[in-house]
Amino acid sequence: MKQMTNFESPNPAHRNSLQPLRVHLHTTQLFGPSDPFLLKVLDAAVWYAAKSTHRIDFDIFFHPTRNPLNIVGFALSLKSKILSIAKINLYSLGGLLSLNLSKKIDPKQKEFRENSNNSDIIEGCFKISGLAIRLKRFQHPLYHSLRAWAFSHRKGLQLFISCFGARGFEGKKLLKLNYAEICIGDLVASSTFRLRPYGGGSLSRSKLAVLEQLIDAVAIIEYIKKNVPQFTSVKDQIKHLVLVREPTYLDAIYTRKLAKLDLDVVEWYPYDAIYRKTQGQHYRPFEERMVKLTGQSGSAGSIAKAQQYLRERTEDPSLQLSYLKKAANISKVLEDENGVVIEADGPRVNVGIFLHSFNDAQYVYGPDGFSDLYEWAVFTVETLLSNPVVDKVIIKPHPNVDYRNYPGDKIAIQKLRQAYPTSSKLKWASVNSSPVAFNRSGQMIGVTHHGSMAEELVFLKVPVIASIYAPWSRNYQFLKTWVSPSEYKELLLGDLRAFRVSDEELDNLFAYVTEARLKTAITMEERYPWYSYLKMKSMDTKGSFFEVMSLARKELDENGLDENLLQFLELQHQKYCAND
Repeated sequence: MKQMTNFESPNPAHRNSLQPLRVHLHTTQLFGPSDPFLLKVLDAAVWYAAKSTHRIDFDIFFHPTRNPLNIVGFALSLKSKILSIAKINLYSLGGLLSLNLSKKIDPKQKEFRENSNNSDIIEGCFKISGLAIRLKRFQHPLYHSLRAWAFSHRKGLQLFISCFGARGFEGKKLLKLNYAEICIGDLVASSTFRLRPYGGGSLSRSKLAVLEQLIDAVAIIEYIKKNVPQFTSVKDQIKHLVLVREPTYLDAIYTRKLAKLDLDVVEWYPYDAIYRKTQGQHYRPFEERMVKLTGQSGSAGSIAKAQQYLRERTEDPSLQLSYLKKAANISKVLEDENGVVIEADGPRVNVGIFLHSFNDAQYVYGPDGFSDLYEWAVFTVETLLSNPVVDKVIIKPHPNVDYRNYPGDKIAIQKLRQAYPTSSKLKWASVNSSPVAFNRSGQMIGVTHHGSMAEELVFLKVPVIASIYAPWSRNYQFLKTWVSPSEYKELLLGDLRAFRVSDEELDNLFAYVTEARLKTAITMEERYPWYSYLKMKSMDTKGSFFEVMSLARKELDENGLDENLLQFLELQHQKYCAND
């Protein structure tokens, strides 16, 4: 490795000049040298350094999460014809994508590519504010022997068989599945939906893909066990951290397993911070995004701010929720997808079901007793249709669904529409129908699993039934919540006409909004550093999340670890030091 670029600036006042603290940051593989996740890893490193009282000497190791030698995965790829044989990207034994050698390489990138050793991982060293960062490939392969390869397949198959019962494959058994002292079932299920979306968010339609992910999960765990000394060495007083791409997919096996070895976990999805460091012994899956209970009653001023925030959000949610598509959920008239007004002002109660993504992070708040959100949706529709006090059931797909990037959502919606076509008692609302539109349509009850529109509906005094496996958890009681499917069924079959939003629930809503939305208000631009990177280069970041990510990928592909990127990291480091 050679040193690529140095940026020297005065060290922060609190940084001492003693021997630097050596830190090994363990993270998961990149998908090509232009993967924007590289920016997140580097940003987390400069954040950690800014918060430390020592000078930091960082080694960042990228570990494998994908298994190129998974027989089931290879067969599924061929069967589904997702990729032609000529376009299949084979993974190296280290779990790293091979380069497309047919691609023209810009002369100015030749040295960069050669330094990368013909792999997708950038190897290099650079300094900012005295902080040394080295990017390294972990030298150990995912499989160290043919025996290890065979073991992962055999053990994966055994775990798969254990998920069957008298009625065949049971998703609930999978979600409770443990291996090597950690729960892997929810991670396997989430990766199944994300990587093999043909099941449309239903585990029962994704059995072979589940087997594929179980084999990979076993391989990753055995890889960690084989290399434990590299993760826990205290020689030369090395500090070990773990940060993974996502907390809901197979990447999180590293988090859960290494946390048990008492490595500190760097979380990058907490609702109240860009990053949070948690000691391994205190790490709890699913708690990262759940909003803490402050225990403080709202002041008149904070309540007024929460009310103003919610008034603005009911007019145009995308102005307050940065992840929503622009001008989403703004129609004040309840219409179907053809623009026909849905008449829902009869004497009986109407229920709006607000669907979620079936493709992405289903179990981000933990398993809830249902196998998956598709099962939850079917159960919800069937139960409400059998309730005699319900006049109309109105289903609304999520306004942020992107069928191109999440094809499983398209499959799920198509299957639900086929199973539950429009009728006198069941309607499909336009994705742009706002909570205001639902509120204007007779007596309405909202039903969601963990959706943010619950806040807007309750503010409009529309009662909402929701799960506790959500950001509000048990802490903020402004909804009619359930803990188990049996409790849920009891709520759905009850006399919904008697449901009202109480003053106490409104107070709890305002307290929740104050803590979750106003006190911290972490935006997409703050959460994902490629927004700031592109803005520094005076580039447009007003597109969708995937458009901005694609633009960042293109910039990294063309420029790599150039001076612009390192200057960006320098600015981020200064920002984090200033906020210390």
